[in-house]
Amino acid sequence: MSIGRRTMPEIVSFIGVIGGGKDHNAHKLMEQGYVRVNFKDELLKMCSDITGYNVEDEYDWFKTAIVGVRRPANPLTEGMLMSDMKSLWEKHPEIMMGRRLLTRLGTEAMRKRDRDYWVKSFTQKANSVLIKGQDVVNSDCRFLNEVEAVACLTGQNRFIFCNYK
Repeated sequence: MSIGRRTMPEIVSFIGVIGGGKDHNAHKLMEQGYVRVNFKDELLKMCSDITGYNVEDEYDWFKTAIVGVRRPANPLTEGMLMSDMKSLWEKHPEIMMGRRLLTRLGTEAMRKRDRDYWVKSFTQKANSVLIKGQDVVNSDCRFLNEVEAVACLTGQNRFIFCNYK
């Protein structure tokens, strides 16, 4: 995705809706040598500590898995389509799916305590990659303070909006 000769490492951030192609496009750049650094990296480590297994390795499964229940519920069968998940969440608010746990921990818990918690973690990791002269790709820039953090990093910054829907 590079155009011409660059003197500084590049930072590409994909922004967009769920299922919009952010991770897909990031993987394309990773195949070209970009190093993925996401705001959610530390969040996935926290969830791994909580659940006892590597959430990053099982990320696609984890997002739609039932990981907890807030009050008793009827057992549900596995293999539901992603399109059924939204109605499941709406009909059964007692069910804690992986994506909901990530949102609650990341946004409602950590950002409430320190608005820049994830920004600090991301900036430290991204800077360590940029200092080596390597390009960075990010696929989960969601909040204004995250956009500002990426824009302040030394490098050539690009923001690309993804919306395959």
